[in-house]
Amino acid sequence: MIFEIFYLILNMSYTFQVNLNQKNEQLVFNSPNCVSIKKFVSISSNLDFIGDIEFHNYKKFSDLKSNCLNFEKNKIYRLKYYSESRLILNNYLDLGFCNRIKKSEMLHISFSNLKGIDFSLSIFNQLNYSLISIDFYFSNFIIYSNNKIFNLCTKEMFYSNDYSNILTNIKSLFFANINKFSISTCPLIFKDKTIQELTIFGLANSYFLKNTLGFVDLNLLEKNESLNTTISDVYLSMYKISLNSKLMNFDLFNNTNSFNFFGLIDTIDYKSFLGLNNLNFVTNNLENFVERNTYFFKYLNKFAKNLIFINLNLAYKYEDESFCLFKEFRSYTNLVFQQDFLISFKCKCTYIWIVGEKRGLKYCPNKAKTCNFELYLNNCIKNNINNKNSQPNNVFNSYYQSLQINFIVFIIIPIICSMGILTNSLSLIVLVKIRKESKETIYKIMQVNSLVVLVYCFLNLIHTIVSCNVPNGSMCLNISKIIAIQYFEMLIYDFVSSVLKSVASVLLIFLSYSRYVLLKYGSNTKLLDKKKKLRLYFLIVFFSMLNIEKIPNTFINRNFFPNSQFDYLGYPLRNTFKEWDYFAKNLYGINNFGSFNSYLLGFFIVNFIMNSFVFVLISFLADLMLLFEFRKNLNLVKEKYISTNRRNLNMEKIKKFEYSRLKITFSILVNLFVFLIFRTLEICAYSVAVYFKFKKSECISGAKFCSVYIDVANVFYFLSCSYNIVAYYFFNKKFASTLKMIIKSKDRPNGL
Repeated sequence: MIFEIFYLILNMSYTFQVNLNQKNEQLVFNSPNCVSIKKFVSISSNLDFIGDIEFHNYKKFSDLKSNCLNFEKNKIYRLKYYSESRLILNNYLDLGFCNRIKKSEMLHISFSNLKGIDFSLSIFNQLNYSLISIDFYFSNFIIYSNNKIFNLCTKEMFYSNDYSNILTNIKSLFFANINKFSISTCPLIFKDKTIQELTIFGLANSYFLKNTLGFVDLNLLEKNESLNTTISDVYLSMYKISLNSKLMNFDLFNNTNSFNFFGLIDTIDYKSFLGLNNLNFVTNNLENFVERNTYFFKYLNKFAKNLIFINLNLAYKYEDESFCLFKEFRSYTNLVFQQDFLISFKCKCTYIWIVGEKRGLKYCPNKAKTCNFELYLNNCIKNNINNKNSQPNNVFNSYYQSLQINFIVFIIIPIICSMGILTNSLSLIVLVKIRKESKETIYKIMQVNSLVVLVYCFLNLIHTIVSCNVPNGSMCLNISKIIAIQYFEMLIYDFVSSVLKSVASVLLIFLSYSRYVLLKYGSNTKLLDKKKKLRLYFLIVFFSMLNIEKIPNTFINRNFFPNSQFDYLGYPLRNTFKEWDYFAKNLYGINNFGSFNSYLLGFFIVNFIMNSFVFVLISFLADLMLLFEFRKNLNLVKEKYISTNRRNLNMEKIKKFEYSRLKITFSILVNLFVFLIFRTLEICAYSVAVYFKFKKSECISGAKFCSVYIDVANVFYFLSCSYNIVAYYFFNKKFASTLKMIIKSKDRPNGL
């Protein structure tokens, strides 16, 4: 059964591609020159309607021979372009076949994993569609010329039309949450363009994620010049971004009808919004923003040219306890605050104050009559109150909280893994030297355990190198989406490293048991006879095989065009507990908790309990037995000495016995305490991940939200791995003396 599951997983991608190639036969011209393009194209179709055409695995755009494609009888909704090689979008991409598609009003084109956009790009000029929508995912919005970053943006270029072809014919531009931007983007890209919607997600300015967008200020207004640009609606999702003239470029957004802001906004420069008509204002830190930006609304009201409608955050409750915070935040002459009433909305005096008494009387007539605003204002003056409620706990905050934790873990894990590699390498050197002189079984167990932990730490270090702390992050190689890397992650990191962790846990338990046996029955006791070896091998195989659930619970993620701005699925996708056809479904919106595969879930729970709680409990009990046996033996030695030397007792020797007992007791208790701290924190982090997996819907639609806590758990396990050398040192005299000798020999000058 295990091999069947393994075989099925490995062949899922091959079967999927073969089926697509069968569909491609009628859509590719029958010519020897067109055979190669079949391997680059995947198609989802329904009768004469083709949902998506995805081009993938090509090395360069010229590999896609568009003259080989035949879609004259088919309508197409969306074209997708993804290559594992980061390419610059240039004129080598031929979109001529789009004009041979069965006539449609709209064409939707998505690009993923682009390095940038070429300065001379003009591929959209030839398209004859009334509405062309372009999306970018995992890409850089950076201009290149001759494969070099092109930053030139001057007033002189305004008259040259050098940028004029890049976004011609485009009506809608969408930048997903996983694109990189530049703070010196040239607004000439948009010169003489009419764009209905510009959507930009993922702007952030924090220590763990910095992705800011800014436009070069050409000061065209001084010369009465204009970009002749119309971007009707702008949608921006941001985290702690300041809305200043650098981002809200006046030359670019002079003709914009409405701005829609979502997320956590830091500060706003009112001058950037003076010509605005409509502002959709949805921020997750409303209280903090109002407290820091009250002047924004005052000045905006004073200098606004038009009546501005500002839509308020629907998620905020506007409790009366927060009235003082909003005492300067209400409808002005040129500003109108409004909010669509929900069925569950409860009328509050604070809300009525903000939107104005006229609107408040319309929707909350009973409550409005009872609101004594003069009393509220006097209380604010008297008590100087600025009450605050906590920020709403929603998917936006969860997303950035996850990114913050992931950033910290991303920094810490390489350091701790390196410590684990260093300490266990040193342990191996010591144990190899000891085993040249001694063939005792306990040293062999210690040696194997150190080797297993060393390999485990090394694999996790590789995992950190190939993975990303954030999608399309600046501090990583951005190779995690490559299919081969995902198979490495699934088979080597998820499965093999989990097996190594189980083996190391079993060996540590056996090591504690061995110390106990040797202490109780003497050094001549045979630790591993034939039966004991078989038992040990059985335990290792049994606990290792529990980790087989990592394979069916991990999926190769081919979703390079995530639908949600908070899509944080991870590559590969881990611990979903879904059916085998999971990826045949639309990932967006999957939050049905009842759709778990009970077998996969049960397998995961058994593995979680056995490899976490059971191992920790047994290790703790084994060390307790060792402590009691140590104390018992020392008491016996002390009593024997006293009984045989009653007439000539040496009090110094008795004190020495007491000191030894206290020292050993202290060492074991410290070892137990450190071990319990690390492993308990590890279990807690795992438990949080499991709990959130079932309680938070974003853990289903964006699986990486909660699997980050598994990475936190690994941090504490790595710390316990690095501590092994300390336990060896205090519990084995030969190991301690050999380690000291090696260190002294390294410190000694050559030739001495």
